Amino acid sequence: MDVNHSIFQAAQLLNAPVEETDLDKRLGLYQVFSKLYEQNRSLLDEILELENIDSGAGAKMTPRYIVGMVQQGQAYLLTNLLNEKSQNLYQAQCCWLIGRAPDAALSFRDRRLSRHHAVIQYFPGDGFYLVDLQSTNGSFVNGEAVRYRRRLEEGDRIRVGSLSIQFYASPEAQRLPALPAEVREKLGPGHFEEGEALDVFNEAIQANPEDTQTFMKQAGSDLDFSAAIARHQGNRSEDT
Repeated sequence: MDVNHSIFQAAQLLNAPVEETDLDKRLGLYQVFSKLYEQNRSLLDEILELENIDSGAGAKMTPRYIVGMVQQGQAYLLTNLLNEKSQNLYQAQCCWLIGRAPDAALSFRDRRLSRHHAVIQYFPGDGFYLVDLQSTNGSFVNGEAVRYRRRLEEGDRIRVGSLSIQFYASPEAQRLPALPAEVREKLGPGHFEEGEALDVFNEAIQANPEDTQTFMKQAGSDLDFSAAIARHQGNRSEDT
């Protein structure tokens, strides 16, 4: 029995007359998929793991993502692939390795990943690329195999091993206008004067791009920039 015939049988069972009981339908589907599994075990395993979904009761299903970021000419990745927490990943050569090996920037215990499976590489003035390192199971973007490398675009879906990852691209940051006066009034006293917070933040970035990550960590998960900036200013005063 080939795959197409099995799928056809499953479709017939799903469209069976109403008088057939649910038990009969379930039994028929079980028999069809049992035969499918015997003949195409690896294919069905791949389908089941395709979206990396934890189906446990009350499981939180968070989409896995990578954002290619460029700030003040410094490229880095923002991702939640490691420990399910968003992190900034800097790399001196702007080349982030994905694989099963412990020395990979994005390392996963996935039997479908090669030790050094692929890299995400940034080329200044051009963008981020997915490069396949002649992996055993291949790398894919939007379902298409990557022969060597492929430029990543906003919203692309990356597939490496059992991982399905959404990619987003962020260009250089834009400086936004100051808050309207009525909004500042609603925030009340004790907030920074117009533009002061952003100026201090930009100063920290320009001094050392890697300090941006430390600065953001100081701010905390709720992005309490006020406290972080105050600490930064205190450290600056001590240095002088």
